[in-house]
Amino acid sequence: MFDCCVVVPLISKMNQLNSQSTKKLSQGVWLWQVSNPIIILLWVSPGGPDSMALCLLAADWKTHGLNAALRQNKDVIDGLLAIIVDHGLCPESNEAETVQHRILNMNVRLPIANGQMGLLLIAHHADDQAELFILRLSRNSGVLGLAGMALATQLFATHQSLDDGISNSILLVRPLLDFSKQDLYKICEEGKQQWVEDPTNQNTIFARNRIRMSLGNLSSCIFKSELQAVISACRMTRVYVDQICCSLMNQSVTVMPEGYAIIDLSILNPSKVLDICLSKFVTLLLQFISQRQRPVRGNAQKLLLD
Repeated sequence: MFDCCVVVPLISKMNQLNSQSTKKLSQGVWLWQVSNPIIILLWVSPGGPDSMALCLLAADWKTHGLNAALRQNKDVIDGLLAIIVDHGLCPESNEAETVQHRILNMNVRLPIANGQMGLLLIAHHADDQAELFILRLSRNSGVLGLAGMALATQLFATHQSLDDGISNSILLVRPLLDFSKQDLYKICEEGKQQWVEDPTNQNTIFARNRIRMSLGNLSSCIFKSELQAVISACRMTRVYVDQICCSLMNQSVTVMPEGYAIIDLSILNPSKVLDICLSKFVTLLLQFISQRQRPVRGNAQKLLLD
């Protein structure tokens, strides 16, 4: 699905950090890098330990990683921008300004990028996946939904033949999905990086917060590890389904310059395709043609499948 990308490890030197556990963690992050020069955006909302840890790792990777010699003696890190999101939930707070200063101290620029972009990094982590799993399970989600957030998701995807070869798609990447929240606290602490605790996370009016608190009260490490194992199995199932759908797309779908798609049913042969794969195939195709951020679900999808 991302043929133009290669996966490279985010190997962070973090020379100022002495903790072996943090060095091990920093070596475990994976970053998607496209072959052409791109702008990497860091989604900082609202400067919590997860997003600040992501900034630390990304800044260190860009500083000490590939072509590091070309970036020496520069006041800012090329190709790395941070977007600070102020939700306005605490009008009396100046948290956004505080976070801005902290990010500038990392030599990361803050203007919002316009035009073509490459990667958008978001600091979702393993605890977020666990919360989402419980939430979706309570809503009778299927195995693909229980797989949670994907490592990489392409947004605003466009077929090159539809816009003269210029793609404005963004690759949203979550490189911290294998990190726990405690891991990210540790990275910030050993990097001497302050963070902001969002007070709305304690508001029990939100189901997500109630789930987070319930999981946090569990003392059993076995349950948490088994929960992550279940999520991992669901993710493997989704990868398999995605591979089947990608193959079906390449073999049976032709996207026309006018913006519609032709499906060769003799090649697709729906009766021979697993229902779960056929459903995802239709969802992906509709999402691509309609250029929607979110997939088409519900009655519209059922009408087509019937």
